[in-house]
Amino acid sequence: KIGNYAFSGCSSLTKITIPSSVRSFGSGVFRGCSKLKQITIETREDKEINLKMIDNEFLVGKSNETNETNDQYNILHFVIPNSKTLKIPTSIEIIGDYSFSESTTLKQISIPTSVTQIGIGAFNGCTSLVEISIPSSVTQIKKSTFKGCSSLTKIEIPSSVTEIGKSAFKKCSSLTQIS
Repeated sequence: KIGNYAFSGCSSLTKITIPSSVRSFGSGVFRGCSKLKQITIETREDKEINLKMIDNEFLVGKSNETNETNDQYNILHFVIPNSKTLKIPTSIEIIGDYSFSESTTLKQISIPTSVTQIGIGAFNGCTSLVEISIPSSVTQIKKSTFKGCSSLTKIEIPSSVTEIGKSAFKKCSSLTQIS
């Protein structure tokens, strides 16, 4: 297991190899690792791996709620912070805690309707993010989700959202429109 926030703040980390012995992955493991550009996951034919990379950008895994025999990688743990525009894969149901945190180059993101949960601080410190639309499949915006998104000007919040957490939009100094 790699525990919560294990490499958080390792701002000079550029690459990491995750051994095949890792079976679970905590929250915010790579929070603030803004220079991380390469994640390699060791594989073994005799061992099921619960993590994988999609398109060399998305580190995904199987959520704890998922049956271990399920082959669906449905939780997004981390995104390599090098893109201006991202489209989250439709297999993703959970955007993990701090998964996009401090992705300062990210300007646009497309969240599919498959997403039902957005984790704590998921977009915290995404200072270039300008606009975001939350799908109607999401029911709550957790604490610090968009905290420090200083370029965010517009956000669409569907009527399905029944709870907005503490500091969810704190320091969103450019926010002019919420619909």
